[in-house]
Amino acid sequence: MANAGTSKQSPAFYVLIVCMIIMAIDPITLMLATSFKTTDFNVLAVFFSPTIKNYGTVLCDVLWYEPASVDFCDPTFSRTQGNSTFIGLISTAIALIVSCMAAYALIRFRFMGRGTVSM
Repeated sequence: MANAGTSKQSPAFYVLIVCMIIMAIDPITLMLATSFKTTDFNVLAVFFSPTIKNYGTVLCDVLWYEPASVDFCDPTFSRTQGNSTFIGLISTAIALIVSCMAAYALIRFRFMGRGTVSM
């Protein structure tokens, strides 16, 4: 007799989970790999010689030293990064406040279509 506390999943379930993890991690891996490539790279190139020069170029205005390998300093990166962080934080706060009020209304009040809206 099978133990009621354990459930056995099919191997297809685990294959699906592994595929979903790969799909979630792959864009981040591709972004990081591309950040270490030079500007004259092939996007599909698997083998390349990595360089950290790109990070020196975008961070040269916030670094405490002047990178010797940087030909062009992009002084707008820190400002645009700050703007993006500010907009992201404000929009997240607004979405959190609105969604908390909507969740309270869904729990507290009975109305037609409540189940559909909850889904």
